[in-house]
Amino acid sequence: MYQIVNQSDFVSAFKQSERKNQFSYAALCAIFDHITEIEESDGNDIEFDLVSICCDWCEYPSAKEAAQAYGFEPYDIQKRENNEMEFLERFNERRALKYLRNNTQVIELNGGAVVIYNF
Repeated sequence: MYQIVNQSDFVSAFKQSERKNQFSYAALCAIFDHITEIEESDGNDIEFDLVSICCDWCEYPSAKEAAQAYGFEPYDIQKRENNEMEFLERFNERRALKYLRNNTQVIELNGGAVVIYNF
């Protein structure tokens, strides 16, 4: 038996569960959209499993932080001039995003946060 879950149902299920603080609202909407796109592209329904989603996906404030959790080493930007530090920080973020895309599924959120499929 299948029940169709819309975005509102999806978000509400998380917000009413013990895992209500695991993802931001933006991340939940992005994960829902991602799963819906997969369903549409391959034509198969995906079972809604809140615990599985919580185990499979993780939200990070930046691609650099997500990548560092998996061994990525950013360039050291200590003792640099301000304009060079800014450039290197953006460069590290782009490198980290590329690293993540080469290893897993990445959903970019507004403000630089990312949701990744744990690998």
